[in-house]
Amino acid sequence: MADEYLLSHPHTRFRKAQRWFVKGKRPDGSTGKWDPKDRERVVAYLRWRDDRRCGLCALKLAGPDAQIEHVVPKKFGLFDFKSNRRGRRAVAGREWRSRLHHPDNLQVAHEYCNRAKGNTPDPLKWRHPEMRPLPVAERKGEPSWLWVPLDTKTSTDPAGATEPPRDRSELTPADQEKVHVGRSTSPPSSKQSDEELLRILKAWRTSKAREDGNPAYTILTDRTLKELASSRPRQIEDIKKVYGIGPAKLDRYGQDLLDLISGVRLP
Repeated sequence: MADEYLLSHPHTRFRKAQRWFVKGKRPDGSTGKWDPKDRERVVAYLRWRDDRRCGLCALKLAGPDAQIEHVVPKKFGLFDFKSNRRGRRAVAGREWRSRLHHPDNLQVAHEYCNRAKGNTPDPLKWRHPEMRPLPVAERKGEPSWLWVPLDTKTSTDPAGATEPPRDRSELTPADQEKVHVGRSTSPPSSKQSDEELLRILKAWRTSKAREDGNPAYTILTDRTLKELASSRPRQIEDIKKVYGIGPAKLDRYGQDLLDLISGVRLP
């Protein structure tokens, strides 16, 4: 059977061979760690596929910072979807089966983005909406794929597969009824976005504190992070005005903060 993803995302002969290699590799079952040489080749393929961007924040990703992570968290290896007031959530079930270590269910991400995501049950946070959608799971009993993060129509005929539609407006009303997961039809409020950015900033602070071997509050205080999340400075000069950021911290963390803030965009 032809691979639908190869039809939707053209690969050269070299990239096909590289992907074939990645499909046969797994982390160690007891430690969960990749063999260093295997990891290097897996990261190389995933960075090429995602244009060297983090799958969670869509910002540029340096090679040494790349963390291999599952788009569908391992906690949800077998799952269904359930709607509630907060939108779609993953629940225990057997309708969809995660592809686990398959390369289409892997992405590279910043360490702090990976920590912030955790095992969230919100499928809209499994991959950034600006990133190319991936067939991350298979539906039990039929040859269809679950594409994350955008609304898509999955083809059951791989020979006729095309790149998935990138917006709900591209689907007919009948097809919209078949959509299993994708963007919420109502954009998030600024309050929700502020809370999301605050979680990412706190995860970044925790990562930095561990690197330096210091308490988290010595990096930036909670008050500073809250002001950053609410004011969303766009330039270095704007960060200077935030409480608790002096010249030394501005020089050390200013660019990181701008990158994080620009990665959580309001609609």
